[in-house]
This record gives sequence, C-alpha cells and structure tokens, in this order.
Amino acid sequence: MLSFLYSLFQNFFILPFHLLTLNYFIQPQPTPTTPSKMKNIVIIGGSYAGLSTAHQILKQTSKSASSPAKITLISRDTHLYWNLAAPRAVASAAEVPDEKLFVPVAEGFRQYPKKVFELVLGSAVGVDVASKEVTVVAAVAGEEDGGKKIHISYDILVLCTGSDTKVATPFKSRGSTEATKTALHEYQRLVRAAKSILVVGAGPTGVETAGELAFEFGSDKKIILASATPTILPGPNRPPSVPKTAESQLRALNVDVRLNTKVTNETKLADGTWKITLSNGEELVVDMYIPTFGVKPNTSFLPAEILDADGFVRVDQYLRVTGTKDVYAIGDVSNMQAPQAFHVKAQTKYLAKSIVLGVAGKGGAVGAYKASASDVLAVQIGKKAGTGHLGSMKLPSFMVAYARRTLFVENAPKTVDGSA
Repeated sequence: MLSFLYSLFQNFFILPFHLLTLNYFIQPQPTPTTPSKMKNIVIIGGSYAGLSTAHQILKQTSKSASSPAKITLISRDTHLYWNLAAPRAVASAAEVPDEKLFVPVAEGFRQYPKKVFELVLGSAVGVDVASKEVTVVAAVAGEEDGGKKIHISYDILVLCTGSDTKVATPFKSRGSTEATKTALHEYQRLVRAAKSILVVGAGPTGVETAGELAFEFGSDKKIILASATPTILPGPNRPPSVPKTAESQLRALNVDVRLNTKVTNETKLADGTWKITLSNGEELVVDMYIPTFGVKPNTSFLPAEILDADGFVRVDQYLRVTGTKDVYAIGDVSNMQAPQAFHVKAQTKYLAKSIVLGVAGKGGAVGAYKASASDVLAVQIGKKAGTGHLGSMKLPSFMVAYARRTLFVENAPKTVDGSA
C-alpha cells in the first residue's frame, strides 16, 4: 500500500512540478557570439601620414574584439625620410646625419602581432576600386626592374602617397630609401665642391635651403635665390610683413635675392657647371643649380576619374574619395588642404577615429572633417632666424627659430613607433 501511494504521489505531483518549473531552475546559457569579421585596411604610403594613421588605428583595434582589423602598409621606402630637415641636410651632412633623417619602418611596428600588421615593400601600380584590389610591384633587392606583381584585396583603402618635386631632387623620396640616400649624398658632395649655388623657387623649401647654405658657408660660397614672383614666400593669405622679414633675413646672410626673375633656360656644361639664362636676358654660370619650385602628387597609378585637373585626389567632407566606397585620401595627395604637416596631423587623427568607429559598426558617429581655415607658415632661415604666421598673426622671429631649431628630427623615431 505504501509503495502504491508513493508511486501515485510521484506521478501526479513530483513529475508535473519538475516539468512546470524546469526553465525556472535551469540557468540560461549565453548565446554563442560570432566573432566580428576581420577588416583588411590597406594603407599606401610609408610617410608621416601613412605611419601615423596606421598606428592610431592599430592602437585602438588590436586589443578590441568588437573592431578587429588588420593593417597592410604598402611602402616604397624601407625607412621614413624626415624630409622636413632636408634643406639643412643638403647644406651639411654633419648637422643632420643619415641616422637622424632615415628611420627603419619595420622596427616601429614590431610591437603589434603579425596577425594585425603586415609591411609590404613595393610600389603600388594600380587600384581597382570596383573589385577593391591594389596591384603592387614588390621591391626586390638587386633587381633594377623591380620584382613580381602582387594583388592585395582591401575592405578599406587609405591613400597617403604624398607628393614629389617636379624636378628630381632629394627634398622628397626618390622612390626608395636607397635612391633617396644616393641623391642626397650627391647633393651634399656638389655643395661641398661648389663656389656658387643658384636656388630657384622662393617657397618654403627654396627659402630654407638658401638660408641654410648661407648660414653654413658664409662668404665662402655665393648663394643666389631667384624667384619668378614679386615677393618670396608667395601666398594668397600671407601677411605682407612675413615675406619682407624673410627677404631681410636672407640678405643679412649675404644671399643674393632676385625677384621677378625666371629661369628661361638651363644647360649643364661639360665641366659639370650650369649655364643659366634669366628672364631679364642675363646669363649666369654657376657650380650648382637647385630647383625647388613646384610639387606634383604621387597619383599616376590611380584611376583618372578620381583625380582633379591638377592630379590630386578629390575627396568629400569625410576625406572619402569622391565616387568610391571605402576609399580615403589624406595628406599631400588629397585636394582637401594645402600640403602642410599642420593639416596632415589633423587629418590622420580624424580619419583613424572615423575608420575605427566604422569597423566597430558605428559608422556615422564622426561628423564631417572640419578643415582649418587658417593658413599656417613657419620657415627657418639659417639657425638663428625665421618667420611665419598663424592666420593673420605674424609669428616672432625668435619664436620660429627656437621652435624649429632642430627641425623636429627627434620626432622621426617617435613617428615610426607611434609614440609621437
């Protein structure tokens, strides 16, 4: 009888109780999550803009599961070239030795796991925005014609290829670190041997080069600065007192400043000197000729439809390349702002934040890029003088000279390792 009653109690009370309360007592298990897909971000250009953008993205994504990304950096150069100091380096190798000018890129990225960063040495020769693919000719030591073509797919592409001088000079990368060093060393050799040097072009590079040469060599060499413009440091928003101050400082260093003077013809003679014909009919024979006028964007490998009439990449208010998806351009290569480090720093910060939020699924969280309306200029003239302006405000000479006394070469390794 007792066993019958127990069986009845179990079947009609205990089992129904368990069935009714099953979900209440069992702890819910977390729903399996699918890891976010790794985004392939390709950056073309191993200069300041490219390196800074890569570090800013990696520092935010390499430790985040919600925004995983891999950076592939395509660079023609094995080293960052701190060309901001090139005018002084041209005048004196002792003042700015190679180890300060050239900093190896690979060393600065060893802090990141291989799964999130890859350095590809080579030159981009094509971009297919429809298939999202970059074609690169890999750099191969000992092969003058380069190596094999490789194809790199991307989810996001950032163009940071910068600009080049219109005439081949060592003020910009010559296509590889070794080629740049060779060009720079040749300029240094020619400077040492020259008794007369003509610098043509009175933009910041020309003015600083003339100033550095005159400061370094004094009356031992004749330095001439020729400009086709009525003033040096021409610019639409330039306070008139800035060019006047720069000209006065150059003349104080015994630089022969020629305004409204164009070079109409230049001929390299058999003995290595240059015969220069000026727009006023005058003919000069100088030991060294340094053209510093004009730059051109490094965009020859890009589709023509994304370039403006001057060859710069057209971008919208989000630094996105017009007419494309997931392609951006910053720095000298873009038509957003004048090619100045001041602007590039702001662009890299904005774009890195925008990309990181986009990878995390928060696209649109960053508003439009606010381009600075202020024109900024600071030039070093020798080692003890300088001039410049911030907007309409002229900067004191002592302030510019002090701020730029090292030409910021100490920031080169910091740019490479991301600590700048």
